[in-house]
Amino acid sequence: MKRTQRRYPIGRLVLAEILDLATLIGEFYRVLVAFCLLWLGGAAYLALHLATSFPAALYQMLRLMAFQNSDPLPASDHVLAVLYFVVPVLAVVLFMPNVLSFGRQAFEKNTRVADWQNALAATYRGHVIVCGLGRVGIRVVSRLVDAGYDVVAIVDRWEGEFVPLALELRVPVVLGDARERAVLRRAGVLRARAVVAAIDGDLLDVEIGITARALRPRIRVLLRAFSEELDRNLERTFGLDTVFSTSALAAPTFAAATVARGIDYVLPVGNGAELVGVATVTLLAPQLPAPHLAALEERFE
Repeated sequence: MKRTQRRYPIGRLVLAEILDLATLIGEFYRVLVAFCLLWLGGAAYLALHLATSFPAALYQMLRLMAFQNSDPLPASDHVLAVLYFVVPVLAVVLFMPNVLSFGRQAFEKNTRVADWQNALAATYRGHVIVCGLGRVGIRVVSRLVDAGYDVVAIVDRWEGEFVPLALELRVPVVLGDARERAVLRRAGVLRARAVVAAIDGDLLDVEIGITARALRPRIRVLLRAFSEELDRNLERTFGLDTVFSTSALAAPTFAAATVARGIDYVLPVGNGAELVGVATVTLLAPQLPAPHLAALEERFE
């Protein structure tokens, strides 16, 4: 089924822009502060000694920085003469490359994909964190998104097969090792409703669950496990219905598919001793039996 193109709410984008700009300013703040001090200080000196307005002096300083000044060199004011020589050199060598880089990175998000995704993730609250975007993880993400829940994903590399699909679903993708506290914090573990560890590795998933619980003891943690025995043992630590063996969940469906075509899924219930089959039946109005569930089940078996 084709999904409707999802969009980020305007408020979230604005907040992410502010957070991203704050991060970028933090990276360039030394250069930006020095640039502003030179610009404002030089403009103040020009306004004082050339008897001009401060806005005009600011403009004059920009012209000096851009090598666009055509005024004659002042012979009577040695400080001003030095300023005319030093400012263009400092601007070209030290400031302009960094200031231009700051402006480019502020507007071109594709040059800072990881930082922009972190800024988007920082705007989420009450979301689900899905660690790993393999074939299981991307299905979990898709189901949650389709159900209307906010999701943030964590991956250890951008080259993953399903990363583009997650971005298309407007799911922020945080780059890093989900076992690290700093990475889980960037994904918003302190504000999230649950963490799903869906990496193909039982021990990795356990480490993610332990780290998440260490940061926030009451958060709901769901772990993917291959071993059914490990599944049962881990639930003693993380709680009932927190660890799921993918092989145990898939096996009943495979078995049912060999003997019946009409069953879509088979789910274990309780301790796994009972199974519930899920099927899709399309009925036309004249085919409907008496309005009782038992009659419907009996007619369509």
